[in-house]
Amino acid sequence: MTFGEDAGIDVSAIDRKADNVRAEYSSLEDRYARTIERRDKYIEITLTFAGVLLGGAIAYQTIPSIALIYPPIAVFLASAWVNSYIINILMAKYIREFIRREMPNIGWEIYLKCWRDQKQGSARIFALPGGLFVSSQILAILVGIIIVPVPIESNIADIRVQFLLLLDILCVLVTAWYLNKAIYDKEFIKVDVSDALK
Repeated sequence: MTFGEDAGIDVSAIDRKADNVRAEYSSLEDRYARTIERRDKYIEITLTFAGVLLGGAIAYQTIPSIALIYPPIAVFLASAWVNSYIINILMAKYIREFIRREMPNIGWEIYLKCWRDQKQGSARIFALPGGLFVSSQILAILVGIIIVPVPIESNIADIRVQFLLLLDILCVLVTAWYLNKAIYDKEFIKVDVSDALK
C-alpha cells in the first residue's frame, strides 16, 4: 500500500483527473493554434481582395468603383477575424482560470494577458493584424476617389458612386468600432461561469 491508499485517498482517481486535465489542455492548445491559423487565413484573404480590387481600379481607371467595393467585403472578413480572436481570448482565459489550477506550471496565457493589458491606447488597433482591415478600407476609399479619376457621365453614375462612398465610410466606422470593442472592451468578452459551476 502507498501513502495515499493508507489515508483513504483514491490515487487512481487523482491520476485520471490529472490525465483529463492534461488532455483538455492539449486539446485547447491545438484548437488555439488552429484559430490563429484561421485568423492568419483571413488576413491573407483580405490582402488578396485588397490587391485585386485596388489593382483593378488603378489598372482600369474607367471603373473606379471597383476599389469602392472592397470596404463592405472587408467588414465581413474583419468580423470573421474578430470571431476567431475572441475564441482565442476565451480559450486562453479558460486555461488561465481553470486548467492552471490543476497545472500550475503553465504560464503562456498569463504572459499573454499581461502583454495585452500593458498595451493601451486606441492607436494600437493599427499595430495589430486587425488594423489591416481598417487601413486597407481607408486606402480603398482613397484609391476610389483621389488617385483614380471618377468619370461622372450621368446622374445615375454620380448617385452610385456617392452611395458607395457613404457605404464605405459606414463600413470603416463599423469595422473600427467592432475591432476596438473586441480588443479593448473587457466586458465585451466577459464570461461569468459562477452559476454554471454550482
